Amino acid sequence: MQINKNKNNKRIIIVTLKIIISVGLIIILLVKTNLYEIYLSFIHSNLLYLLLAILTPFISVALRAHKWQCLLNVLDVQSKFSTLTKLYLIGMFYNNFFPTTIGGDVAKIYLTSKVYKNPDKIMWSILIDRFTGMTSLNLATLLLLVFFRSYLYMKEYKIWIVILAVLNVILIFSLLWGDIFFNYIIKFSFFHRKSWLHELIQRQAMLLSLYRKKHLIFLYAIFLGIIFYLLIGVQVYFGCLALNISAPIGKIILIVFLVAYITIIPVSFNGIGVLESGYAFFFSKIGVSISVGFAIGLISRLSLILMSLIGGLINLLPLKCDKTIKEE
Repeated sequence: MQINKNKNNKRIIIVTLKIIISVGLIIILLVKTNLYEIYLSFIHSNLLYLLLAILTPFISVALRAHKWQCLLNVLDVQSKFSTLTKLYLIGMFYNNFFPTTIGGDVAKIYLTSKVYKNPDKIMWSILIDRFTGMTSLNLATLLLLVFFRSYLYMKEYKIWIVILAVLNVILIFSLLWGDIFFNYIIKFSFFHRKSWLHELIQRQAMLLSLYRKKHLIFLYAIFLGIIFYLLIGVQVYFGCLALNISAPIGKIILIVFLVAYITIIPVSFNGIGVLESGYAFFFSKIGVSISVGFAIGLISRLSLILMSLIGGLINLLPLKCDKTIKEE
């Protein structure tokens, strides 16, 4: 009982610190920006481009749902695209309104497994989705560093190329040959052959091996991940056009990748403050005022909130997983 109480206290402290960091970053932005300039930016914005900037991420959700469907198919889980899209929106609701960035994954595992009796398959599909997403971001950034390094104005770009290349090798090796690691654990472990833990590890190795056998699906998932991040770049590009900002799309995509990296770090409450600060800071490096950069971050945040609220509404409705997801 005392251990559980200590864990709860630790969680409360961590969440409180994250909220303080988010509030602190927003306050700093409000102090450093000109609110009237932000107001004028939106008043004189191009409504068509603003609407496109807000709605483009919905295409990204559909893309990620398709990617998840492909990863589930490898594990012989037949699923409907519409159901997976709903689950992604529900996941965004939990990610953006609850104090954790993995709450959406937990919700997707729970809802998908409510009737489906093999949650470990769902869990691995989501883990592979996460890993391939990170690999896609690293690979896309690596390609940008190699072919568009003139945008960077930094002498250390070769170091970052090496770092990202090494990270990609590690991630791809972990994904494609992770089952071999599990098999070594089974071979050299002291677990009894008939123990539940031995059987559990053996099953995980078998599930991972399916992705190695169908490596084209794995590569396709990485490709879809790259398209996903490029779509975020398109969203921000529309946001720039809406606010009458003239900037090369290559620089905008680079900024999107950099912001994606810093928002992965779980230092704030669901990325609030970090995302907005990232756009304000990096856009200031290409001649855009901090105020307008902050406005671009607000457009991205508004789009996330909109999709999350839709996911919350979907979460109130009964989800018929038994008719859409089943094991062959």
